[in-house]
Amino acid sequence: MRALKRTYGFLYQWYDTSTANVILNPGTPNCESVPHSKNCDFLSAVDNGWYVSGLIVVRQALPELAPLVKSLIAPVDFSIFYDSRATRAGSN
Repeated sequence: MRALKRTYGFLYQWYDTSTANVILNPGTPNCESVPHSKNCDFLSAVDNGWYVSGLIVVRQALPELAPLVKSLIAPVDFSIFYDSRATRAGSN
């Protein structure tokens, strides 16, 4: 898992199981011809959330794996979902 390509520590949606290379979104036309087109490199916030929460469960259940789990969780940066433009209700 540590060797897989990631963005902000998040795993991509699809990988080739024989090469570990990222597979571009198979449902988006032109991904192969235009590799950096919108939505070709898909990250699932839900799947990555489940992945990290599963690792936390492993860390709690098997403390001897805590160093490995820590190394897998450390690069994940959930702050990319924070919208700093948001304001409190009623303030301008």
